[in-house]
Amino acid sequence: LPPELDGKIAFVRIFPWRWTGKKGVAGGIWQNLNVGWFYDWNIGAKSTPDIEYVPIRQNRHWPGLDQDWRKKGATHLLGYNEPDHKDQSNLTVDQAIQGWPDLLRTGLRLGSPAVSDGGLNWLYQFMEKADVAKLRVDFVAVHYYRAVGDPGDGKAAAEQFKNFLEGIHKRTKRPIWVTEWNNGANWTGGRDPDEKDQKKAIAEMIRMLDKTPFVERYAIYNWVEDCRSVQRKDGPLPPAGEVYRDKVSPLAYKQEKP
Repeated sequence: LPPELDGKIAFVRIFPWRWTGKKGVAGGIWQNLNVGWFYDWNIGAKSTPDIEYVPIRQNRHWPGLDQDWRKKGATHLLGYNEPDHKDQSNLTVDQAIQGWPDLLRTGLRLGSPAVSDGGLNWLYQFMEKADVAKLRVDFVAVHYYRAVGDPGDGKAAAEQFKNFLEGIHKRTKRPIWVTEWNNGANWTGGRDPDEKDQKKAIAEMIRMLDKTPFVERYAIYNWVEDCRSVQRKDGPLPPAGEVYRDKVSPLAYKQEKP
């Protein structure tokens, strides 16, 4: 090993390479959306040759991490879901730090706890404490549901989204996964988008996400309201779903040439 690594490496784990694109979906509704990956707030599914499954430890002690990760085809693990919310994993920063070695012992590439878009202070405290304790956090996971005044103004929606992500990236210096997002939500106020509005906004937002190099992956969330869905309960995709399906996403990770 080179001098800067000699005597400092406990183990090396080699993962199978997957040609996974940035675009994914939150929940098991991937079948019609042409995505490269999904997660489902659990650890129960498996990757296939066509799609990567990413498990998540939803809260401090569940699901269990005694898994055959190779059999599942898992190379990544997501941390706790919205620890800043009482109705989700509801953890203090210190509780999350205390439990982090359990996640690290899986050997998987590991994402931070995924905070809500109002939980950035929680995230920054966690990252600072993890860095001080030399606890590995390979990428940062966040959620985003902020709205703009005109829900059909895709350029404004994409610009606001990008500014939000840039602030996180500058502070954490990690790649970002947006593991839940949409063009506003039923709790963000303002006018709901119609189908035309939602189509325009989603098109601009995914264009921004694909072009932003520090955004490694993103997964849209479908169930904030019917008017914001990309997959109906039955029948054809709404216009926003067609846009999401038809956009060919770039690779999630590209190795830089030395």
